[in-house]
Amino acid sequence: MNKNICIGTMLWGSKTNEHQAHAIIEEALEYGVDFFDTAQIYPTFPYTEKTYGLSERILGDFIAKNPNKLRVSTKLKSPVEVRDVRTLVDESLQRLNVERIDYLHFHWPRRDHYHFRQMWNYKPADTNMEYFDRCSEVLNDLVDEGKIDNICMSNETAWGVTQWAQRLPLKCIQNEYSLLHRIFELDVAEACHHHDVKLLAWTPLAGGLLTGKYTYIDAPEYSRRTYGGLGPRDNKNVWEPIRRYKEIAEDAGMTLTQMSMAWVLRQPLLEAMILGVTNVSQLKENLDHIPKLDDMTMQNIKLVFKDHPIPF
Repeated sequence: MNKNICIGTMLWGSKTNEHQAHAIIEEALEYGVDFFDTAQIYPTFPYTEKTYGLSERILGDFIAKNPNKLRVSTKLKSPVEVRDVRTLVDESLQRLNVERIDYLHFHWPRRDHYHFRQMWNYKPADTNMEYFDRCSEVLNDLVDEGKIDNICMSNETAWGVTQWAQRLPLKCIQNEYSLLHRIFELDVAEACHHHDVKLLAWTPLAGGLLTGKYTYIDAPEYSRRTYGGLGPRDNKNVWEPIRRYKEIAEDAGMTLTQMSMAWVLRQPLLEAMILGVTNVSQLKENLDHIPKLDDMTMQNIKLVFKDHPIPF
């Protein structure tokens, strides 16, 4: 089994129907990938009440017919109130058709944070510490009851990791991580290292920017960029580092996509990288060949990073 790859399902139910999604699952299993990441709701994508829980249901319909074939990571809607945690977990268990959730996350902190391009206006503020205590009690009880295997957080900070790890057997943190977004490597990585918390890296291809399919002007029809799905990532600062990373990849005999995935897989704290996949051909393109990066390629990547540390 390829334990370092996880398939993301954010667009399942909107851009990918259930038949296509189940075909992706079958193909992923052929590649030895059995790990799938979902959520009760994705606030970064336009949604309605009809899409609430939809990607969980699509996974759950497959699991009902193929029990014990998949490992599943899901995230509670956020910000989450203490009183709702148990109910939300039970609802996810029902939609997923499982008795235990392998990886259960809070989608993002119930306080101000710097993720999702909020760093430019972020200011730390006082936090209600009782929230950490009461949530931890509920989560620990759910582990004891066999409803959760691994407790995780998503889009957390170094301080947040430390607070949760002091109260919980914290397994993973699911944060954004790619060649174009390396904030995790700073204090968050240090906190994870000392608390033995692993990284689930989401959008390792920076929403598709690191596939090479976009230019400053052009985007493929129906791609994520055409409906604003890239958000603030799509700005004038990204194109020069993308150009240079693409040149490095070509000089090393690989595509930009291959190099970007291979680079994330070298992260020493990595549990898995989450690849958002909307069709089978995209899955095959991503997984057919993931090369190893030599020292020269890594050094060239470092030079680009020094010149363009935070392009979005």
